[in-house]
Amino acid sequence: MTKVQNFLCGIYSQTGLNLKKDNSNIHLVVRNREKPTAKKPKKFLIRLIDKKAIYISSLYPNKDDSYSLEYQNTHYKLTQISTSNGMKVFINQIAPN
Repeated sequence: MTKVQNFLCGIYSQTGLNLKKDNSNIHLVVRNREKPTAKKPKKFLIRLIDKKAIYISSLYPNKDDSYSLEYQNTHYKLTQISTSNGMKVFINQIAPN
């Protein structure tokens, strides 16, 4: 079975709340909700295109300090890693629970 690669998958350099995909012009931003609820966690992810914010997904915290998200019925895992070149973020497609 061949996996369809989505634009979200990849490695991002993190500066503050900004995520810029390595070797790409994809720019994501982590935002905080003012009034989180049980179904809408505090953090969510947007994509910036020509200074317009496009909502991607809520970021659901996992026990291993990563986050789960869903975009267009596809599930992903966002993981932050500290490297010698600064913070990196990995977004990988995962099988739904």
